[in-house]
Amino acid sequence: MNDENSLNALEQQVRAAWEARCGVRRGPLDQADVDAIAEAAFALEGTKPTVEFIRRIAGGGSPNTIHPKLDAWFRQGRQAAGPSAVPAELITLWERLQADATRFAQDELSPLRAAIADDQAALAAEAAQLAASQAALADERATTERVVTAMREEFQGLQGRNEALQRELARVNDQAREAAEMIKQRNHEVERLQREGATAKTEHSHLTNLLAAADVRYASQQAELKAVREATLAIETQALALRAEAAESANALVKAQQRAELQDRELGAAQTTLATLTDRVDQLEQALQLAQTTAKADASLHDHVAADLRREREALVAVRAIAARASEALAASQATAAALVQERDRLHAVLMRVSPDEPTIVDNAPG
Repeated sequence: MNDENSLNALEQQVRAAWEARCGVRRGPLDQADVDAIAEAAFALEGTKPTVEFIRRIAGGGSPNTIHPKLDAWFRQGRQAAGPSAVPAELITLWERLQADATRFAQDELSPLRAAIADDQAALAAEAAQLAASQAALADERATTERVVTAMREEFQGLQGRNEALQRELARVNDQAREAAEMIKQRNHEVERLQREGATAKTEHSHLTNLLAAADVRYASQQAELKAVREATLAIETQALALRAEAAESANALVKAQQRAELQDRELGAAQTTLATLTDRVDQLEQALQLAQTTAKADASLHDHVAADLRREREALVAVRAIAARASEALAASQATAAALVQERDRLHAVLMRVSPDEPTIVDNAPG
């Protein structure tokens, strides 16, 4: 606080000396202002003035303006100006201030000197500790140097490994770029598959609907198939009955055809006999006519011929009756055979409608 008061008093004295010499400043500082402030400060304080001190006295000013003017004052040797330019009151005040400052410094420095002595003793002890610490540090330094040497060697090895790792890293980066490109391609493929999956889902939904409709149709077809199977079973039962009936008809047809063939042979024999008898009757009639024309010359021959003619006529009538019966039997057999053939054809048509892939027993029957 005393130093600050002394400084403020000094500034007031310098400012008063400056204003007494140059008057109140109205504009920027000129060389005369700087010279007056510097000479007053040097005369009162005994030290070289500074740019900051001049700015405080003048209440401002640019350092760029003050500094060259202060240098000019130093070069001109103005600091050697005699103290006669300073009033005696200021010198007395200055000496009193110096004495006060000296006493203040002594009072302030006494405890500081004691503290310095204590600090010096402590420093001596610390110096001894420092010497021991330095020895320990020397050992530690040697150890550290060995460690540093080992670390340098390890560092060189690590540098080699680092170079190898850098090369490996470059290779891994190349692989990473390739992998990134592959991932990009895979992403495109995934997007394509997702689009196809969406399309497949749509198709699956459509197919599911179709399958549901197909299930409905299948159930309906199963019901129809069941009905068809029942109808087929009934038809197969009917077909078995028809096959049995057709077999019986075929057997009857064979027998009828055999009888017809036998009757046909008998009719042929009867017709042959009838033709023979007819020729014989014609011969007898011719003989009778010849005998009649001979005027009944021989009555016994006439009677004999007439008797033979009657017998032949009777035989002819009998043969004609047999031939008529044979013809009637043949016609009946042919009608029966025709009816059996029609029945066979009807049964064959029915069996073909029932089971078209199965042969019938009437296919091999004689025609």
